[in-house]
Amino acid sequence: MKADQHDWYRMHYCGTCKSIGSIYGQRSRILLNFDCVFLAELLSLIQEAETNQWDPKLSVNNCFSVPETDALPISLQFAADMNLILAEMKVRDNLQDDVKFVWKMAQRFLKKPFHQVADRLTVWGIDYQLLLKHQAEDTDRETAVPPTYEIHGLLDWYAAPSGAITSYLFSKGADAVQKPNWKEATAEVGAAFGELVYGLDAWKDVEQDEESGSFNPLLLHPDRPLEVSKQLTTDWLWNKAESIQEMIQKADFPAEVKASLNSRLMLNLAATLGESPHVCTPQSGIEKATVPTIARTIGRVQQGVAAWTNPLKPARFAASYIAFMLLVFHQQLFAAADRGAGDSFSLDYGLLAALVAAPLGIYLAAKGISKNRAWIDMKLRRQEKRLKRRLQRAERRAALKEGKIKWWGWVLIGCGALCVIGLISSLVSLSGLSCGSPNTSPGCSSGGCGDCNSGGCNSSGCSC
Repeated sequence: MKADQHDWYRMHYCGTCKSIGSIYGQRSRILLNFDCVFLAELLSLIQEAETNQWDPKLSVNNCFSVPETDALPISLQFAADMNLILAEMKVRDNLQDDVKFVWKMAQRFLKKPFHQVADRLTVWGIDYQLLLKHQAEDTDRETAVPPTYEIHGLLDWYAAPSGAITSYLFSKGADAVQKPNWKEATAEVGAAFGELVYGLDAWKDVEQDEESGSFNPLLLHPDRPLEVSKQLTTDWLWNKAESIQEMIQKADFPAEVKASLNSRLMLNLAATLGESPHVCTPQSGIEKATVPTIARTIGRVQQGVAAWTNPLKPARFAASYIAFMLLVFHQQLFAAADRGAGDSFSLDYGLLAALVAAPLGIYLAAKGISKNRAWIDMKLRRQEKRLKRRLQRAERRAALKEGKIKWWGWVLIGCGALCVIGLISSLVSLSGLSCGSPNTSPGCSSGGCGDCNSGGCNSSGCSC
């Protein structure tokens, strides 16, 4: 984005986050999502808001500088409320699908903000029961038989309740900023946007859902390979994004705003789908704010400490251990070094011995662990090869039983059988002769071939 576009986006991204903190408390800011940031931008465009007159605290880099609630623009207040209600519905849905300790803790941790947002919905004229009805419809469709198993129709059917929720909320946003003539347009954008988000979540989580056994519309077709389903879903996602582009293009926005929204949508979708690199390299703004900067610094320090204190890297671990001990116990070490060889044993000597022995012992133990791990890896590779061979043999046997052998395979089998039969018949004919020529010695019957070596005719009278 250009500088002015980046400031605009930062005003709404940081503004929505700080609005959540101002209305619902700092802990609620962890729920911030990009969908509601987009909603805030859309409402500001509809309202033709003068963002340069907003409270500077909304975009200042200090994340803890939060404006008063009364100073918040309507678009940011509405986006903050929608952020909380969508998060509350998400937690409720996850508790129904998979009751886990983490979701119970999230519901308890955010109990107060969730009660607050339920009260604030009446300010915007939002029917909470209607939202719950759409959510229940989404849950019911997961257990119902879909009207089709064709991937585009399947996604349209399952994404419809999510699209209905976002369509309703987006249209209420037009009322919030007192632009009722925009209700139909915002409802259309909201429906397409909600369906796009649903399909994108299904595309991203399909491998995890397959492993855990959770519901995912991409897994419903029993014979369709997963890669084919993902590719068809990718086409469906691009179609939804293009429809949103067309809606934005029809809107009465400045040309540069349309270009910015459309390019951000397509670039971010492409980056998520792995079809293009993420080219955004901002030099200022959100990335330099207080919390992200601190978090990145802590993350880099943590990675460096983990790399130098990993026992599976013995030399590096021993070096870091000795450096740490020298830093902490340098006075005792210097005192031990100053003592003469004839001095009596003291705690300083014991400490010095321990500091030398400890990294040495850990080094040897880590080397043993490393060797053991290499041995286990070798055993696993061998076991994997054996399992692959067994699987291949099983597949060949199954193919033979099902008759799934090509014509040339049957020809080779037939030729091999004929060769085996010929070889067996040759061996049988040769085994019938125990002497090389008829026995014509005086003591044997003429023309007979007796046992030359064990009784009957002796070996001298035979021509064996």
